[in-house]
Amino acid sequence: MGFYVLTKKVYQIKGADVASALNISRASLMNTSRYSPHFKAYLDEINLNLEAAKDARLKKAHNSSSRGSIRNSKEELVRANKLLKKRVTELEAQKMKEVVARAFDQLPLPVKRKLGID
Repeated sequence: MGFYVLTKKVYQIKGADVASALNISRASLMNTSRYSPHFKAYLDEINLNLEAAKDARLKKAHNSSSRGSIRNSKEELVRANKLLKKRVTELEAQKMKEVVARAFDQLPLPVKRKLGID
């Protein structure tokens, strides 16, 4: 599986977008003003940070298996399943003991004597 490639327009900030938001000329913002070189350097730094964040997020998404709404890992689910199965077995055994004990308690006295329980 390769990394997904996003077009830069999705995650990068362009000088034209900033100029449009400020209602000023792109050429004035990016080239002709005395602050243009500093702004351009700042914008380049921001875009590098955005690209690094995008790459980190894509790498994280690539490394983790997508399981939809399931929040636990497979190992955690297997462990929980084993514990639950063990608990169910214990509860079934406990319930069986209670049923047998109740059955013996409900036997008539003559039957208990013949079985040697009383």
